[in-house]
Amino acid sequence: MSNIVIELDGDRAGSESYVTATLRMEREGRLMQMTVLSRYVDRWSKREGLWALDHRRAVMEMDEIREVTPMKQHSGWTRDRNDPSYEVLGAKS
Repeated sequence: MSNIVIELDGDRAGSESYVTATLRMEREGRLMQMTVLSRYVDRWSKREGLWALDHRRAVMEMDEIREVTPMKQHSGWTRDRNDPSYEVLGAKS
């Protein structure tokens, strides 16, 4: 998320933020990359001293899918509890 704009009005607020999502997948033996550019247009309210999201609208700006060639094989991450994020985010084994 980036370029976040927030307008406050007492215990209510509105915000807009730009979102970029990039995903990779394999299709028929080819490495594909999907990119989506969108905006979140949100309404917020303050309840019992805490801000909470009331409504979110995702506005799609652009999307694409294309074949890619990776520069190198990356390591150091896993999709399980051995991932380094578990060490710092306090997840219990």
